[in-house]
Amino acid sequence: MTSDTLRPVMDELNTVLETERAALLAGNLDKVNRLYPGKERLVGLLNEAGGTEARRPGQLDELHRKLSRNQTLLSSAIEGVRAIALRMTELRQVQSGLLTYDRHGLRKKHPSQARPSFEKRA
Repeated sequence: MTSDTLRPVMDELNTVLETERAALLAGNLDKVNRLYPGKERLVGLLNEAGGTEARRPGQLDELHRKLSRNQTLLSSAIEGVRAIALRMTELRQVQSGLLTYDRHGLRKKHPSQARPSFEKRA
């Protein structure tokens, strides 16, 4: 591949990265997932062209910066999903009762005094 044939690949990857960034910022992980195969294909084409003129310093710097930026955003999104899952687990545990420790460090469970979620009225 020559630098002339790589330019459209680089432009398309740039567009995909900008779309991916917008989807990550909007929390649209489904869209990020749909973009992945195309992004992988484009990055693969650039990697295959590793020995061509397109590898001159500076030509791929912007794409590398955008790839790194999106990777940071994706890592943050994954961390957020994990935090939500942990919080939901904690909420389920609280609903089943309170867990405390006595002065000897032993766990003690206090069952929830929860009432039914609906009330019958005459």
